Amino acid sequence: MNEKEQRIKIAEACGLTDLHWISGQLHYGSKLAPDYLNDLNAMHEAEKSLPNDDDIRCEFVDHLTSTVNGMWADAKRRFECATATAAQRAEAFLKTLKLWEHTK
Repeated sequence: MNEKEQRIKIAEACGLTDLHWISGQLHYGSKLAPDYLNDLNAMHEAEKSLPNDDDIRCEFVDHLTSTVNGMWADAKRRFECATATAAQRAEAFLKTLKLWEHTK
């Protein structure tokens, strides 16, 4: 998925509507949409929108770990997972919600 597609999918998953692009920036209504791929605070808020379900949250952690490391690993790699970038968290979020699409 390209970055624009990712931002739209995350915004929709977080309940934002009336999404449109103005001068290269995503808006909902008259407001600027969060920059999920570059802003850890925005991704933190998005992550909080995941259902309060242990299976889904474990799936998110699995996807995040896979995105960062490719597999569960030693403490160093788990730390890398804990300090994942906003873009890595965005990818895991979309995969957890089955919204990730591979670009052809």
